[in-house]
Amino acid sequence: MDSLGLGDAPPRREARTLDPASLLPHNRRRYNTVTAAPMERVSARILVVEDVEDIRIATVEALAHAGYDVLGAHSAEAALSLLAEEPTIGVLFTDIVLGRGLDGYQLAERAVALRPRLKVLYTTGYAARAREASPAGRLLPKPYRAAQLLREVSVLIEAP
Repeated sequence: MDSLGLGDAPPRREARTLDPASLLPHNRRRYNTVTAAPMERVSARILVVEDVEDIRIATVEALAHAGYDVLGAHSAEAALSLLAEEPTIGVLFTDIVLGRGLDGYQLAERAVALRPRLKVLYTTGYAARAREASPAGRLLPKPYRAAQLLREVSVLIEAP
């Protein structure tokens, strides 16, 4: 899974080996939700917010493949709806630039207001122009590899 960077431009169509994560059940309707049986060490439900569908799906699948319980949303508004409906979400992983509506910073502000203990990980392809991540969050620049994402999520979950 780590051979492809997440957040990269879509790769050219060429022969690739089948990745086991692509076999996970996922629902590409409203939120692109994936639920995987968590491994023993994993306890946080993660909400991935990314407006680029291919990146959102790849990110959700990478996290689910690692044993996390993952939900995906295509916009800040959809994410806020999920946060209102799903009390078990403990981590928000959001792109900073989300197209129309709220950006990732605004989403995180509202999300943390709803859930003060929510942990936030930001991502962006514009890291050089991005504001520094808030004290309540970390920044993972795009493009990133699955191993980098998993490391950042693990650090965030283990932080007090």
